[in-house]
Amino acid sequence: PNPAMDLLCVELPAGSLQSTNYVVRDVLGQQVLRGRSNGSKQVPISDLEDGSYTIELIGKELRSVARFVKQ
Repeated sequence: PNPAMDLLCVELPAGSLQSTNYVVRDVLGQQVLRGRSNGSKQVPISDLEDGSYTIELIGKELRSVARFVKQ
């Protein structure tokens, strides 16, 4: 997993960020954060406790899940 501190950078195909929602879940699968990308390639995670998480990106033609570590 990729370590991150305050912002998590996401890379998606061109044009897909405008309509992409995200959900962050902890190791127990509980939702701890959700939002919309609004064209940004960064997700603010500074309010999360240190630990392992998954982020699910959900768009019109996209669904992707990745793991990351908040430090």
